[in-house]
Amino acid sequence: MQQLELDPEVLARATRDLRDVRLVHDGRQIPFLLERTSISRALTFAYMSENDAKKASLSKWSLKLQRSGLPITRVVGTAPVSSGVFQREVRLFENIADERGDNYIRQLAQATWRRLPNSRNARLHL
Repeated sequence: MQQLELDPEVLARATRDLRDVRLVHDGRQIPFLLERTSISRALTFAYMSENDAKKASLSKWSLKLQRSGLPITRVVGTAPVSSGVFQREVRLFENIADERGDNYIRQLAQATWRRLPNSRNARLHL
């Protein structure tokens, strides 16, 4: 018995349910069992601020994956201790292009992010 972990390249190109993944040896497809484990890998996003001066009370950040199409199950954000006490409503959106090439936005998650007095850690889990 062997276990194979799919790399980011394969995951980015495969359908979300992995129905198009095949295991082939010497030109023949080999039967296999697909098991989803609790193993997860941390990825780092490239990010940049996209604030709009006309909407000063709104902060907007653009996150970009190393590869488009990677199956993301969680996004974790951190705030430096110097950011003080705060509470923010956070929403995570994804830009999607449909079959015709039209772009639209889909909301993936939302949460309240807060740091209370005497709290050292301000992590956001989406």
